[in-house]
Amino acid sequence: MGASFEFVNVSDPASNPKPGKSHQIRSRCMQGKNKREDSRRSIREKKRLAKHARERKVVTTTGMPFYTDSAPVLPVGTLISDLALVRFAGPDIDGEAKGILFKAFAYNVANQALSPLDRAVDFDCLESASFEWLFEDTAFLHSILSASYAVSDLLYPQWDGKPGRKTLIHLRKTLRLLQDKLSGNENVHQDESVLVVVINLALLSAVFGDWDAAAAHFKGLQKIVELRGNLQFLNSRPKLHFKLDRIDLAYSLSSGKAPFFLHHAVDWTCARTEDPVWVGE
Repeated sequence: MGASFEFVNVSDPASNPKPGKSHQIRSRCMQGKNKREDSRRSIREKKRLAKHARERKVVTTTGMPFYTDSAPVLPVGTLISDLALVRFAGPDIDGEAKGILFKAFAYNVANQALSPLDRAVDFDCLESASFEWLFEDTAFLHSILSASYAVSDLLYPQWDGKPGRKTLIHLRKTLRLLQDKLSGNENVHQDESVLVVVINLALLSAVFGDWDAAAAHFKGLQKIVELRGNLQFLNSRPKLHFKLDRIDLAYSLSSGKAPFFLHHAVDWTCARTEDPVWVGE
């Protein structure tokens, strides 16, 4: 049953509460006042508040931060303004291009759990270097923008099968910047970002059905892999090996031509050393 309240008119002494009621009113008014810090009630209250504070904090599970419902959440406006301050490698990256990059990176992170290969092979969930290149390598930046705008082209209902204007703009910038890297640099094959840029260019060419350009990029990839150790290099990079074999297979099936990354078997000798067993006469 809820507590009943009694109003007191201080200007009319006749309306003062009955004997005993004044003690009840005073006890309610003094709740939380004149408390002893070492009393059992105060100690219990401190423990309860400390437990509640711990529950509000970030709980760490499997290395990833998990926020409880009561944890404070940054307002959307703050997040957008923070992202707007990010400076990429290219000086001419407008707001639309930034939005495309953020979406591409968010999808890349979220898509890691969708690969069935990650459940069986110990791959890194995220290649941090590729994220850093967005702020350091202009050729890589424009290759990602070109690929991202190409995805937008593919999703456009009235797509005519050709790359859009912005896709071509960033594609031309990528090719020009890549050519600048290749000219006069004998050790350019050691540049990891160059390898990734050429892979992106090969994929773009395949998506738009330009198999001549795709073949040129595949030849470049083949040369880079040879200079870096060929099969031994690929064996040390299983994720890259899987990616190259996958796009090489797609190229071969779509163009009808032989794949570029054919690795000869070490030995075709039968593992059985016994005489063959003949069944029947």
